[in-house]
Amino acid sequence: MSPAVALVMDYYQAPATAGKLSMAPARSDSGPVAGPGFEVDLSLSLRAVAGQLERDRDWRERLAAAITSLEVPAIGAFTPAQTPYLQGTWGPNDGWAWAVQRLTVASLVTGDSMLIYRGASVSDANGSQNLLQGFQAANGPVQAWTPGRSGCMIMANQNLIVAGTLTGGPYILNVDVIQVEAWAVPYFLL
Repeated sequence: MSPAVALVMDYYQAPATAGKLSMAPARSDSGPVAGPGFEVDLSLSLRAVAGQLERDRDWRERLAAAITSLEVPAIGAFTPAQTPYLQGTWGPNDGWAWAVQRLTVASLVTGDSMLIYRGASVSDANGSQNLLQGFQAANGPVQAWTPGRSGCMIMANQNLIVAGTLTGGPYILNVDVIQVEAWAVPYFLL
């Protein structure tokens, strides 16, 4: 059985003599003695650790404040004559983005086909390039679309636009969104 070896560091000595290697006493219990081992005395700056923890907490608080749920006023009482319909408040303000969580349409009647687009003006409501979702009256007068947490992002200067073949009305739309500051969008999408 060989005795364990201990490394004792003395940080108050000159660098050439700051650490010394010494033999640790052999174990006195009747259990097996491990082979050579080392002991190291290590000091950390608690101030540096506390500073990093504070910076991490500040970052998490800033990120949490940049991502919030938002109640968007429902769009109501628009008629087929108004389509394509763009409500200016149905998009994020500058410096923000929306993650659409749910979009509900109501008052569809037989023959209606409602299309929801993303765009900056009503001219973006054509073709399939900006099309987000379509609703057919055959599926019921009230329908919902839930694209998932990050399945439908609307950036600043974009709005939701309603178009399609509509014959009844007035129509009602409602949406739930998570609003995200533009700088935090990559973190939200992780």
